[in-house]
Amino acid sequence: MQLLDIPTSDSGPAEIVRFVVKLVFLYFFVSRLKDSVLKFLGGSGIKASASHILVSSEAQCQALKRELDAGADFGELAKKHSKCPSGKSGGHLGSFSPGSMVRNCVFHYATES
Repeated sequence: MQLLDIPTSDSGPAEIVRFVVKLVFLYFFVSRLKDSVLKFLGGSGIKASASHILVSSEAQCQALKRELDAGADFGELAKKHSKCPSGKSGGHLGSFSPGSMVRNCVFHYATES
């Protein structure tokens, strides 16, 4: 599974919009994740934990981003809106260490030193 399907010159506008939405969401997610990751770094036991909210449309993504920016609780939004089973636990995906995630995944880079 690829994290991002990069559009080609043959891609239509809808594919390009989906790609941009993924990039915006990943940027937002990584900026939120960075501080959490830094708290787990140290010694030889580098670890990180992650949470996410899986939605099916750009509109849902943008609406949730606005709610988060306004101070909404991430876990509560995940429980209410996520299409992933992890939504039941507030979107929590668990903890992981270097090498436990596939390369080229945002979570893999979170544990690289």
